[in-house]
Amino acid sequence: MAEQETQVGDLEEGKEFLPQFQKRGGLLPAIVQDHETREVLMLGWVNDQALSQTLQNRLATFWSTSRQELWVKGATSGDFLEIVEILVDCDQDALIYLVRPRGEGACHTKDNNGCARTSCFYRKLNFPRETLGDDRVYLTFAALRKRKKPVNRE
Repeated sequence: MAEQETQVGDLEEGKEFLPQFQKRGGLLPAIVQDHETREVLMLGWVNDQALSQTLQNRLATFWSTSRQELWVKGATSGDFLEIVEILVDCDQDALIYLVRPRGEGACHTKDNNGCARTSCFYRKLNFPRETLGDDRVYLTFAALRKRKKPVNRE
């Protein structure tokens, strides 16, 4: 029992990076956020190879679960995501990539004007009918800070 507690303690409080790939079949979720605005851009999956390549070249690299291959975001579109910082959660089984977008968008889809979307999270779920709403209008954290009144969250 003490050995397990030490391992958990090392995992949660230690300084060693011990990504827990074994928990999800060799993959970790990587939430991607714009470093400046903190807007969530996308969610991707990384295996050990994708994470190693990301750390080496400082470009967001993922494991494609549909194609079963490694891919560098932007290699085809030109919309690269430059890594500024990587955050690791308490259990070391999820990551946040804080990035500097180097292109027109982060999503592979286009808006009604044919422009790349800045985020893959461009729709919201409407309650209670559980339908998807139109393209979401994004307010960045910087824009929210400039407001004089608090945002009404109702």
